[in-house]
Amino acid sequence: MISEGFQKISVIGLSIGGIFTLKLAQIEKIERAIILSVPIDREPERLKKRIINYAYNYKKVEGRSSFQISQEIAMFNQMPLLDTLIVFQQFIKSTIQNLDKISVPIAIFYGEQDDELYTHSANVIYNNVNSNGKKIKDYKESKHLMTLGKDQEQLVKDILEFFNC
Repeated sequence: MISEGFQKISVIGLSIGGIFTLKLAQIEKIERAIILSVPIDREPERLKKRIINYAYNYKKVEGRSSFQISQEIAMFNQMPLLDTLIVFQQFIKSTIQNLDKISVPIAIFYGEQDDELYTHSANVIYNNVNSNGKKIKDYKESKHLMTLGKDQEQLVKDILEFFNC
């Protein structure tokens, strides 16, 4: 990033992408970070279920038939993902345990219509980062995929405002 000539780098991440954003803020020099709908913990079985659900929906968008999707998902469901997901769960926990290493300005956004875990996660993250420039905001009409929700227009305004501070 910086080696490529960029002087200021800001990062935004949604859900698990937000975990990667938090980790990046811990180990790299970035300008600002925004996280949306970030989980501070996920059980491996629940992660697997969410990945399968995401894959199913993605394949629907691709235009695959229900039969094709069910065959592909069945194969995916048989894969031994659990070990990998346990390692990923440990990555999430390690990242959350090191929130105090984050000192860059950070905005934490979550949807009120999402699972209660995300409200709790947002508050834990907010209370444990060491940034003087931190902001937390809920969006009453949003679920997990906030960028596609009813609060989308306000969310985009808030993102642009935070990045342009």
